[in-house]
Amino acid sequence: MKFIIKPKGGGKTTKLIEMSIETKSVIVVKNKYRERYIQALALSKNLKIRTLTFEKFLMRQYCNKDIKGFLIDNVDELLQGITRYPVIAVTATQENNT
Repeated sequence: MKFIIKPKGGGKTTKLIEMSIETKSVIVVKNKYRERYIQALALSKNLKIRTLTFEKFLMRQYCNKDIKGFLIDNVDELLQGITRYPVIAVTATQENNT
Protein backbone atom coordinates (compact mmCIF):
# COMPACT_ATOMS: atom_id res chain seq x y z
CA MET A 1 0.00 0.00 0.00
CA LYS A 2 1.35 3.40 -1.01
CA PHE A 3 0.59 6.70 0.69
CA ILE A 4 0.46 9.90 -1.37
CA ILE A 5 0.87 12.75 1.07
CA LYS A 6 0.82 16.28 -0.28
CA PRO A 7 -0.89 19.54 0.70
CA LYS A 8 -4.36 20.43 -0.57
CA GLY A 9 -4.10 21.22 -4.26
CA GLY A 10 -0.78 19.36 -4.51
CA GLY A 11 -1.88 16.84 -7.13
CA LYS A 12 -2.94 13.87 -5.00
CA THR A 13 -6.14 13.24 -6.93
CA THR A 14 -4.42 13.68 -10.28
CA LYS A 15 -1.89 11.07 -9.18
CA LEU A 16 -4.74 8.71 -8.21
CA ILE A 17 -6.32 9.18 -11.64
CA GLU A 18 -3.00 8.27 -13.28
CA MET A 19 -2.62 5.25 -10.99
CA SER A 20 -6.19 4.19 -11.77
CA ILE A 21 -5.39 4.08 -15.46
CA GLU A 22 -2.10 2.23 -14.89
CA THR A 23 -3.46 -0.34 -12.44
CA LYS A 24 -7.09 -0.62 -13.60
CA SER A 25 -8.13 0.16 -10.04
CA VAL A 26 -11.30 1.87 -8.84
CA ILE A 27 -11.07 5.21 -7.02
CA VAL A 28 -13.13 5.31 -3.81
CA VAL A 29 -14.38 8.79 -2.91
CA LYS A 30 -16.19 10.42 0.01
CA ASN A 31 -19.49 11.17 -1.75
CA LYS A 32 -21.25 11.57 -5.08
CA TYR A 33 -20.17 15.24 -5.36
CA ARG A 34 -16.51 14.26 -5.10
CA GLU A 35 -17.19 11.41 -7.52
CA ARG A 36 -18.53 13.87 -10.12
CA TYR A 37 -15.54 16.17 -9.59
CA ILE A 38 -13.01 13.37 -10.11
CA GLN A 39 -14.86 12.04 -13.16
CA ALA A 40 -14.85 15.55 -14.67
CA LEU A 41 -11.15 15.98 -13.89
CA ALA A 42 -10.35 12.69 -15.62
CA LEU A 43 -12.52 13.57 -18.62
CA SER A 44 -10.71 16.91 -18.96
CA LYS A 45 -7.57 14.83 -19.53
CA ASN A 46 -9.42 12.49 -21.93
CA LEU A 47 -9.19 9.64 -19.41
CA LYS A 48 -11.89 7.18 -18.43
CA ILE A 49 -11.78 5.97 -14.84
CA ARG A 50 -14.03 4.04 -12.50
CA THR A 51 -15.14 5.54 -9.21
CA LEU A 52 -17.17 4.37 -6.27
CA THR A 53 -18.56 6.24 -3.27
CA PHE A 54 -17.39 5.24 0.19
CA GLU A 55 -20.94 4.21 1.10
CA LYS A 56 -21.11 1.76 -1.81
CA PHE A 57 -17.60 0.56 -0.99
CA LEU A 58 -18.61 -0.26 2.59
CA MET A 59 -21.72 -2.04 1.34
CA ARG A 60 -19.55 -3.99 -1.13
CA GLN A 61 -21.57 -2.77 -4.10
CA TYR A 62 -18.66 -3.24 -6.46
CA CYS A 63 -18.92 -6.84 -7.63
CA ASN A 64 -16.94 -6.74 -10.83
CA LYS A 65 -14.40 -9.23 -12.07
CA ASP A 66 -12.37 -6.45 -13.71
CA ILE A 67 -11.42 -4.75 -10.44
CA LYS A 68 -7.70 -5.01 -9.82
CA GLY A 69 -7.71 -2.97 -6.61
CA PHE A 70 -8.87 0.22 -4.94
CA LEU A 71 -7.39 3.68 -4.65
CA ILE A 72 -8.78 5.72 -1.74
CA ASP A 73 -9.09 9.48 -2.27
CA ASN A 74 -8.57 11.56 0.89
CA VAL A 75 -8.63 8.65 3.34
CA ASP A 76 -8.46 11.11 6.24
CA GLU A 77 -11.83 12.59 5.24
CA LEU A 78 -13.33 9.14 4.81
CA LEU A 79 -12.25 8.04 8.27
CA GLN A 80 -13.46 11.25 9.85
CA GLY A 81 -16.77 10.91 8.02
CA ILE A 82 -17.69 7.68 9.80
CA THR A 83 -17.73 9.28 13.25
CA ARG A 84 -18.79 12.56 14.76
CA TYR A 85 -15.77 12.54 17.07
CA PRO A 86 -12.33 13.67 15.94
CA VAL A 87 -9.98 11.01 14.63
CA ILE A 88 -6.85 11.95 16.56
CA ALA A 89 -4.32 9.63 14.92
CA VAL A 90 -3.98 6.57 12.72
CA THR A 91 -1.25 4.02 12.23
CA ALA A 92 -0.14 2.17 9.14
CA THR A 93 2.15 -0.77 8.60
CA GLN A 94 5.15 -0.17 6.37
CA GLU A 95 5.55 -2.77 3.65
CA ASN A 96 8.64 -4.90 3.73
CA ASN A 97 10.38 -4.43 0.38
CA THR A 98 12.67 -7.45 0.53
